[in-house]
Amino acid sequence: MSGCAAPKGTRGIVFDMDGTLLDTVALVSSAWEFALRSLGYSAAASDIEPFVGLPASKIAEAFTGSSSSLMELTNLRASYLEEHARDVRAFPEVPAALERIKRAGLRIAIATSIPSKMARLFLESAGISGSVDALVGGDNVERGKPEPDIFLEAARRLSLQPREAVVVGDRDYDVIPAKRMGSFSVLVVRKSYCPTERPDAVIADLRGLLELLGIR
Repeated sequence: MSGCAAPKGTRGIVFDMDGTLLDTVALVSSAWEFALRSLGYSAAASDIEPFVGLPASKIAEAFTGSSSSLMELTNLRASYLEEHARDVRAFPEVPAALERIKRAGLRIAIATSIPSKMARLFLESAGISGSVDALVGGDNVERGKPEPDIFLEAARRLSLQPREAVVVGDRDYDVIPAKRMGSFSVLVVRKSYCPTERPDAVIADLRGLLELLGIR
């Protein structure tokens, strides 16, 4: 782990979901591959994986060159994800870490580009929905990542000022909005990843977050 302790006065955590709390990056990539191939576009899940977490419109444009097929793509993606939602799992240390964060008196929000209804299905399947105080999906804001809107809304729903929230994600486009809104940024690097942005702290999993928060 690198970086200093989370700031004093931290009252809540805003988490990205896919790749941060849930082991769903491969699933979401496969859903996009299915949707794109269904409409005749050539795409491999491995090529899509780096884009997971961005708004659907940005992923559609990246692989089709436009957003003209966005509605069809998102419907196909949703169908695939609903079919496989029961297979969603949290990373091993996540349930216990969230419980300890809650016991420490901190509030928890999720900020994800996935629509809120689908995100709820994922969290319920993973068995961690009860630890979440607020959920903001991509359908709840006008501007998606890397704009800070989704994280700002999550903090607002926790009744927190941005400086009172720690933002935890697994991609540069989680770090960028955290910096823009003035929150302490934590990057989770579970596998190999070379960030271009510089977060306030880098951790291997949520056990590192507990250390940053001073939770024993």
